[in-house]
Amino acid sequence: IEFMMDEPTCGAVSEKPLVARMLAIDVHKARYHELLEELVDGPFSPEVMNGWIDQAADVIRSTVEADTTKFFSTAQFEQNLVDDVGGAIGLKPFVAERALAIQAQLEGTADASNDGSGSCGNGVPGGGGGGPGRGGNNPKCPDDICDGFEQSNCNACPEDCEDDPTWQAGCD
Repeated sequence: IEFMMDEPTCGAVSEKPLVARMLAIDVHKARYHELLEELVDGPFSPEVMNGWIDQAADVIRSTVEADTTKFFSTAQFEQNLVDDVGGAIGLKPFVAERALAIQAQLEGTADASNDGSGSCGNGVPGGGGGGPGRGGNNPKCPDDICDGFEQSNCNACPEDCEDDPTWQAGCD
């Protein structure tokens, strides 16, 4: 949610030369900010995205219902459109909260950058990812952390939990 717009990387911005150069040139950074504002006021606004989410859910609903290998139940699929389920942020809340976070960064009421280390990882302000507390969790998989979501969903990121005998017993 709080992914920092001026550190739009997982890892140091300096390790992403194109991003680093673009953000270092004021005119490009200003245009990037303009495009973000257009995005959150238009195509990524909750009003527009909620309609698209509903349409997409209608298209895939019958496939979700028929899927015998799904990670979540059909009821959880429906719930996750509007609310968090098992550590996965709801789609509509994500859109609303992310749009507000970008707007706050554009207005200067929230940090848009930190120390150049990027926006991912535990403890980094603006760390992406879902899960409890929404933020500060590393969204990369594998990240060598067998978290609650991965423990509850055997196929979510098995690399992180393969050495955990409790997880293995529940996933056989």
